Amino acid sequence: MPAIDHATLAGDNLTKLEQVATDLGFDPVYGGVHANRETEMSLVVFPDGSYLELIAPQAGGSEPTRWADHLRSTGSPCAWALPAPDIDATAQAAAENGVEVDGPVDGGRERTDGTAVRWRFAFLGPGEPGAVLPFLIDDETPREYRVPTDTVTEAVGGVARTLICVSDVDPVVDRFERGLGATVERTLQDERLEASVHLLDGVAGALLVPKSGPLLDRLDRYGDCVSGFLFERGTGTPAERVGTSDWDGTTIEWLGPEGTPPGRFGLVS
Repeated sequence: MPAIDHATLAGDNLTKLEQVATDLGFDPVYGGVHANRETEMSLVVFPDGSYLELIAPQAGGSEPTRWADHLRSTGSPCAWALPAPDIDATAQAAAENGVEVDGPVDGGRERTDGTAVRWRFAFLGPGEPGAVLPFLIDDETPREYRVPTDTVTEAVGGVARTLICVSDVDPVVDRFERGLGATVERTLQDERLEASVHLLDGVAGALLVPKSGPLLDRLDRYGDCVSGFLFERGTGTPAERVGTSDWDGTTIEWLGPEGTPPGRFGLVS
């Protein structure tokens, strides 16, 4: 089971999001309409079993109640999820440690072949689901219904780490520690991103505190929120590189095409 179940990229048009994924060297596959009839999705499945979810409003559907600002964009990272085989116990432990918990609640969608996909999820912390703390997901139907393995993108190996833009690191770290037992492993400075980077231990995330530039603009627009994703190197060839960062000896290659915001999609080398 992957460390990160999936990462979510939201936008106002699913076809445009699929093109973003294609430009990265990925192979998106249509996944169907969500049970709330508000959104539809495609997904890019990676060799380790994690996937990138592309989510957009369903044409003629109800007004989206989650990630509404992101769903009005041309493509914005908005959430991430962790697998939680014992979701009730995990959610209860977080609540007992003083973390806000909503759920577990039922979720699902219907695939184009008519297969019903069902899961349960729980949202940790304040704000939009998965915006800072990941939401938890546990399959009610076989996972391969939700994450088909017949079309796997090998340009990257999987989702390695989620990047989360925050204004104040201390209260966020406190929630991660109380909710998921995660702490800061080390802190470094990234001149390209114009931000300090706080790598978490115990969960595959990193907190970015921007000082200026595009990440600060994003923080002003969305508040504390997921801002990008790092991927493990795969056997294929992803998109062109638009720059690199050195994270204490680990090279992060930022993926294009040209004009992609810094810190959006990175490859761990």
